[in-house]
Amino acid sequence: MFKLIAKYLIRGIAWGCFLFVINFVIYYLFAPEALQAIFDNFTAHVVAFLALGLAVGGGSIIYEAERFHFGIKIIIHIAVVTVMILIIGFITNPAPLENPTVLITTLIANALLVCTVWGGVFLHDRYEVRRINKRLKIRQKTL
Repeated sequence: MFKLIAKYLIRGIAWGCFLFVINFVIYYLFAPEALQAIFDNFTAHVVAFLALGLAVGGGSIIYEAERFHFGIKIIIHIAVVTVMILIIGFITNPAPLENPTVLITTLIANALLVCTVWGGVFLHDRYEVRRINKRLKIRQKTL
């Protein structure tokens, strides 16, 4: 069980780094003036995104539980990530959160990013399962 938790946490740290870079690129392309807020408090932003990655990776352990329906697992995972995004937004204040439009836009953009990443991982895993099943069928035929 410890190896499983460690695996998810390490993946989470990698996702946190990935999400930080993606957000940095998005800010660079669409709101370069907001980059100064990141540079002014760079360490806090890095730590915040690592915490977000841990929420993404650590929250993925819910898929190991067999007592929940798959749809409930997805809702729990995305809820954990969304709550962490809100916490990070309020701690690091990367955009003026007093403006409801910016807050809603940030939440929607991050939710779409998380869903896109989750969907990509899901499709990749589904492809891997099909590939492995195909190999197993071929192997059974040869035995």
